[in-house]
Amino acid sequence: MSDKGSKRELTDAELDALKASSVMSEEEIRKYYEHFVNVDDGDGKLTKEEFHNFARKLFGNDSLDRVKTDTIFGAFDTNNDGTVTFREFILAVVAISNNELDIMLTHSFHM
Repeated sequence: MSDKGSKRELTDAELDALKASSVMSEEEIRKYYEHFVNVDDGDGKLTKEEFHNFARKLFGNDSLDRVKTDTIFGAFDTNNDGTVTFREFILAVVAISNNELDIMLTHSFHM
C-alpha cells in the first residue's frame, strides 16, 4: 500500500481530458477526485473493497449492502480489470448524469 499522505494530484492534462469528455466543471471533477483519493490506497484505482468504502463515504451510509456496491462496481469497471479508475468513475457518472446517478444509487442501496 502507498502512503496515504502522498496523494496523487490530477494533472492538467488529465483534468483537461475529463472536462473535454464530460459536462462537468473543473470544480465538480476536483470534488469527486477528493472523495476518490480519500479511499484509494495511492495506486489511482479502487478495488471492490475500496469502492465499497468510497460509496459508504460518498453517500453517508455505513450500512450499504456489499452485493449492491459490487453490482455498481461492475458497471463502473468498464474494462473489466477488477478495479475502477477515476476516469472510469467520472465517465460512468457523466453517462448516467449526476442527478440520475444519485437517484439510481440511492434506489439500489434501498432495494
